[in-house]
Amino acid sequence: MSEAPERVRSQGGESRRGNGMKRRDLPVMDICLVVVCVIMLVFTTVMIVIYCRYGAIPDTLVISVFGVLGGECGFLAMIRTAKERNRDRKNELEDRAYMEKQEEKWREDTNRYGGDPQ
Repeated sequence: MSEAPERVRSQGGESRRGNGMKRRDLPVMDICLVVVCVIMLVFTTVMIVIYCRYGAIPDTLVISVFGVLGGECGFLAMIRTAKERNRDRKNELEDRAYMEKQEEKWREDTNRYGGDPQ
């Protein structure tokens, strides 16, 4: 039997297959938001039809569905915020290391040439 090509993660959100082909990873959060919107639209439409037909809607079901979908969006927002915070922290550390390296280089130049290197 043939084996499936091994997938190796590379930087930039792409994955490579064993045969060298690249493919873009799907943005899971965006898909989740689209699914939530579609469910909300379908649910609202069904509730309008039920109200037109029977004159009432199941309030407990409406509250539950809106609560669950709202909670899902809240969790997605928390995940995105945490990712941004970690990315900002990583960038800050990289910037700090770069600035320290530049400062050290400036000190070496100052000591070598005996004054302001400019």
